[in-house]
Amino acid sequence: MNQVEFGKKCRELNKKYHVMFGEVPSPSDYTASYEEYLAAMCKAVDEKKHLYDIIPLKKNKIDGWTR
Repeated sequence: MNQVEFGKKCRELNKKYHVMFGEVPSPSDYTASYEEYLAAMCKAVDEKKHLYDIIPLKKNKIDGWTR
């Protein structure tokens, strides 16, 4: 899947996620392919969980970051 297709598929998920958590996660912060990221976003929205509870953040995003 290319970046344009990925962006189109994320659009509605991002809106729902933003309503729930007040933010939109960045795919570049996560260790996942586009397909894995989309599946995780669907799960996060369905289960009302933060995305970082479903897929890991990249190490440089974990260091110094507190939840």
